[in-house]
Amino acid sequence: MTLLMCLPGGPGFSANALTPATALISSVPNTICVDLPAAATDLDACVDHLEAQRITAGAQRIHLFGHSFWRHVGRGLRRQTS
Repeated sequence: MTLLMCLPGGPGFSANALTPATALISSVPNTICVDLPAAATDLDACVDHLEAQRITAGAQRIHLFGHSFWRHVGRGLRRQTS
């Protein structure tokens, strides 16, 4: 299964950018909205958080939909899985 992870921006001004779409996101199969972990500025913690979410959902692959801070996390995740 491939999972779409919708990721808020942040930390900071854009942290709640996807909040209005949460109800819609939760109704789409194989789609989750991932909240930032407490250590949002720790890149390694965020990469580990996404990997744990992927494993919990039972997905082999993920697509990330996010912006801002999450582009760095996506790069970190790609390096970890390469």
